[in-house]
Amino acid sequence: MRKVEVSCPITATMNIIGGKWKAVILWYLREYPLRFGELHKKMPKCSLKIFNADLKELEKEGIIKREVFAEVPPKVEYSLTDYGKTLLPVIIILRQWGVKRLLDFPELMKDNEELQHFIKVISETEDLSFLNNLKVFRNTING
Repeated sequence: MRKVEVSCPITATMNIIGGKWKAVILWYLREYPLRFGELHKKMPKCSLKIFNADLKELEKEGIIKREVFAEVPPKVEYSLTDYGKTLLPVIIILRQWGVKRLLDFPELMKDNEELQHFIKVISETEDLSFLNNLKVFRNTING
């Protein structure tokens, strides 16, 4: 684990999951291990350079495990460690809050067909009862 400046418990957490793709990586590894290519296909807009760097950082922090199988061609699989699984409640609530925000502010999805499709699929296939417990008020943002 790397030593970083931490000013509060929130920064201690954000030092691990901060950035554009780390929380997404953890989300996709929440249920089962994935091979490198399978995981990257789920995030096609993430450059290989950033993807590799994020995987290495998460592995170094003990959040994910990289397992190399002695096969030809070599097989590499990533999974959450037990320690990494303790972050899942955080990742789940971040995702729920994001879904709620996008549903409350559809203009945020304007000109983003991929995100519109993603939210449509979530709306049609997932239990969204959690939305009742999250309140995002437009007047809070607009003052």
